[in-house]
Amino acid sequence: MRTLKLSQCDLTGKDVAAVARAQSLGGLETLDLSGNQMGDEGFEALVTSRAMASLKSLKVDENQIGPAGIIAFANSSQCLHLASLSLNGNWIGDSSAELLATSSSCGRLTQLSLDRCGITEIGRQSLLRSPWLARVTDL
Repeated sequence: MRTLKLSQCDLTGKDVAAVARAQSLGGLETLDLSGNQMGDEGFEALVTSRAMASLKSLKVDENQIGPAGIIAFANSSQCLHLASLSLNGNWIGDSSAELLATSSSCGRLTQLSLDRCGITEIGRQSLLRSPWLARVTDL
């Protein structure tokens, strides 16, 4: 399986952690978990899972992800092939934007969606100046 869409399924952090542990998802390239309730717990389980190492596109809009989830993503070595990341509607704020701007996990991103994430001009400037986000053409 290369694509999995589980949007609007009322998945909790524990549900997403179970998905992240599934060995059968090892070759997954596209994952859409938008509109669930994974929170930081589920997002951390997802981005630190070895099963996600081949993931190229991750959409987790409207999932109650906050700064703790972004810290997990920024420190993860499992999402290094990610080209597209959509975090729309998760209240992460400027400090998380600044963390994303300094993270090597963002090094291959060409698309980063951060609408309705509580990011001000300060956070946007950090993202625009980031050498890790130099490939991003859609921000």
